[in-house]
Amino acid sequence: NVYTDLVIAWVKATDGNTYGFGNAGHIYRRYSDGYTRMVYTDPDGSIKGAVEKPSATATYLQWATDTKVMRKPLPGSGTWADVEVIAQNLTGADWHTMKQIGGANYIANGSKLALVGYDDSFTNEALNVIPGNLVKTILERNGRAVIGTYKTGYANKGTNAAI
Repeated sequence: NVYTDLVIAWVKATDGNTYGFGNAGHIYRRYSDGYTRMVYTDPDGSIKGAVEKPSATATYLQWATDTKVMRKPLPGSGTWADVEVIAQNLTGADWHTMKQIGGANYIANGSKLALVGYDDSFTNEALNVIPGNLVKTILERNGRAVIGTYKTGYANKGTNAAI
């Protein structure tokens, strides 16, 4: 039950566990009895977003580092030897907020929205937002994505909303 970094995202998974993703790249598994164990360390360091995502073939834990999207099948290997890189072309950002909507994983990607489809396809430019804005928040509302943006250079000056 020792954390060696700050957990920035918790994902309650269908395998009955809750996973914590840390700002130094550690992934923790919290069991139903409250016991927590570090199960993986991402070699790319800081994790910037995470989600559980169903696909046509399996259910995955997906997470993003600065420029990569990774995944692990659930339940998969207990040694985490089945972790794989599914994309290496994200735009470097403070956050890669992720949200599963309608079977797809939407990813905040700087001034764009990246997407991992239900068929496991990937694009880092599913949506290009209004120039001069960066995507920070993604919410699901009635099966649609609601995107929160902020002006470049003014991260602490409020959030503009776009649908």
